[in-house]
Amino acid sequence: MNFHTIITQWIRHIVPALVIPMCIGILPFIAAADPANHGNLKVLVLKNSPSMSYRDSQGNLEGFSVDLAKILCAKIKARCAIEEVLLSEVIDNIALGNADFSTSELVPTPERQLKVRFTEQVRQGKSFWFGKKPMKESMNFSVAVVDGSTQQQWAKKVGVEHSWTIIPVKTNSDVASALLSHLADATALPTTTTLSFVREGKLGPAGFSSLHQIDDASTWYPVAIPVTPTKKKLLNDLNEALHEIKSNGELEELNSKHFPMRIL
Repeated sequence: MNFHTIITQWIRHIVPALVIPMCIGILPFIAAADPANHGNLKVLVLKNSPSMSYRDSQGNLEGFSVDLAKILCAKIKARCAIEEVLLSEVIDNIALGNADFSTSELVPTPERQLKVRFTEQVRQGKSFWFGKKPMKESMNFSVAVVDGSTQQQWAKKVGVEHSWTIIPVKTNSDVASALLSHLADATALPTTTTLSFVREGKLGPAGFSSLHQIDDASTWYPVAIPVTPTKKKLLNDLNEALHEIKSNGELEELNSKHFPMRIL
């Protein structure tokens, strides 16, 4: 057998025996390669904020913000870890690179826009007074509001003429606790939290019978999703995803799932 014949047989029989196992070993790696456009992302939602984000009786994270995060992450093909934080922690966590965006939906104030970017408007928010008496009869009331919220800013401004004592709390659940323990006489709430409190049905029997929309336009606010300023493509893709779920009815379906009336 000459040299050419030996080489030909080696190529025909030996090389496939070596190459095929190598290829088989590569396939699982290729299949497991990250297909996502944005890889792994961290998304923030608020702690103890029914019906936006809360733990159910089994300890599962549920709510409008949680479902919105899942839908958006699927649309932009990202693997997302959802983390609960306080409202006062959202912007700084995103600005410092500890998270990528938040579906807690915040007001894009000038101060916040210096730190992070915002998507297009998700919905229009309004605020409600929930108290023992109407706001016009609230002289010397103690008013509980979530620290860092639009409602807190409004209460500080309006409370001067009514001699209110402002009680800042960490979460919406803490607002309910302050009311039910009679530490506070009233609160100012966003629409979503107001609906949750009404649905729970605890405040009425406890003497909180005055519920009405706050007419001050400074408490009407556009809400949007804060996004890390370092990922321009993420912002663009989230805007496209929001436009899609507004157009195809998915956002309306989320509304109907979590709230008894339209909040969008």
